[in-house]
Amino acid sequence: MHGYQVTFFTQQDRVHGHEPLAQWLLAQARALGIRGATVNGSLQGLGHDGHVHAVTMFDLGDQPVQVTMVVNDAENERLFAHLAASGVQIFYMRSAVEFGTLGMPAEASGARAGRQSQTARGCHASEPALSTLRHDDRSSPMQGYQVTFFTQQDRVHDHEPLAQWLLAQARALGIRGATLNGSLQGLGHDGRVHAVTMFDLGDQPVQVTMIVNDAENERLFSHLAASGVQIFYMRSAVEFGTLGMPAEASGARAQR
Repeated sequence: MHGYQVTFFTQQDRVHGHEPLAQWLLAQARALGIRGATVNGSLQGLGHDGHVHAVTMFDLGDQPVQVTMVVNDAENERLFAHLAASGVQIFYMRSAVEFGTLGMPAEASGARAGRQSQTARGCHASEPALSTLRHDDRSSPMQGYQVTFFTQQDRVHDHEPLAQWLLAQARALGIRGATLNGSLQGLGHDGRVHAVTMFDLGDQPVQVTMIVNDAENERLFSHLAASGVQIFYMRSAVEFGTLGMPAEASGARAQR
């Protein structure tokens, strides 16, 4: 299942049609049948106006936020056609990704992707598919994948919170680096909006992100498939490394 990660960048106090812009985007995603979107808040951001925006005790509305959606070709076309017609002005980023739900029968997992067109009509011809982003040249040691898993605080697997379980599996598999992020709001595959509140902390959407090389990617997905865990994921081809480290040391991990 191939498609796109689309991320919109805005602020808490920006509005469209008398509604906070981030919440408006979630509502449009829901109305368009896009089953999955996440609102993340940032500590600081540098805007196109050259100003640094940040959340403070005295100004919560200046907080930078991002709304991220994972869409197939048909959803991508509907989304951008609708946003263009609405007249909304917002900066976005779009990249080719692979996505799916682990632990779900192939026919069910493929149902959404089956609605895609056979050609990438929703992108420019210069936009690569995920497979073309991979570097088969093994002399380039820092090529791999960013893998992000989407879940909620109150979901469990093997009697352990699912997000913490994923971190433990990454550690056991020798993956040296994973990040757990909490979101402000999220639109789930069930069509419901999930959010953290004073009365329900468990409904908070969370993401676990890992950067892996080819070997780690294979170990990770083989292990998760064998475990029977059911979780939505997104995977994209990336380059990674550590600045300020000698090239031979930075490349050692990818050569394993």
